[in-house]
Amino acid sequence: MKVKRTVEGKTQQCGNRREDFGFINDSFCIVSDLSRSDSGLYWCESSDRSSEQINITVTDGALILEVPALPVLTGSDVTLRCRLRSGLNTESADFLKNNIKIRSEPDGEFIIRGVQQSDEGFYACDFDQAQSARSRLRVKAPPPSSPPPSSPPPPSPPSSSASSLSVVRLFCHLVVVCPYCISTVLMVSIYCSRTGNKPAVSMEMTQSVGGAQGLDEEYDDITYDVTTEHDF
Repeated sequence: MKVKRTVEGKTQQCGNRREDFGFINDSFCIVSDLSRSDSGLYWCESSDRSSEQINITVTDGALILEVPALPVLTGSDVTLRCRLRSGLNTESADFLKNNIKIRSEPDGEFIIRGVQQSDEGFYACDFDQAQSARSRLRVKAPPPSSPPPSSPPPPSPPSSSASSLSVVRLFCHLVVVCPYCISTVLMVSIYCSRTGNKPAVSMEMTQSVGGAQGLDEEYDDITYDVTTEHDF
């Protein structure tokens, strides 16, 4: 970071070289033994940015007019104070703009309400036959306000082509699925009807009487007592 100034049309840098003004102590630029020749514009800058310029006026007079060093925003209120070298306000003061008297204040303070670009200029104050050095009041417009975030657009309604495509897809699904459903229902119905009408197979075995009878008689009894029916 560098501190620079423009005095009488010449730009200088704060540093320890012979052609520099003041000296650097940490991040401060210290100027000793101020004189009226040190009046000018001062600012600091880096490799990619620069600060606002401020106007510093050095005077050996009895009065000092306090003016904001940085530019003030339009619409704001600004107070100019006429002070003695001791720091006290004067009992009264006449205020001048660009060497023209504009008003008198009993307490040594001049308040500009709702400052506008036309209020910019060089101001001074008079008190007890003494006049302060001129100090510049700078005015600038406030930065533009950022626009409110835009709301997302509402979802667009489905197009007629998309609706028609959905109907066609639904119809195709029905055409493919319905035959399977119908055939399944018919098969279950046929199966149930056949199962309900088919007579059960009944078998009776007559216990043989006596162990001396032969196998032929036993098979004959089974032949007579077993009835089998098949329904095709």
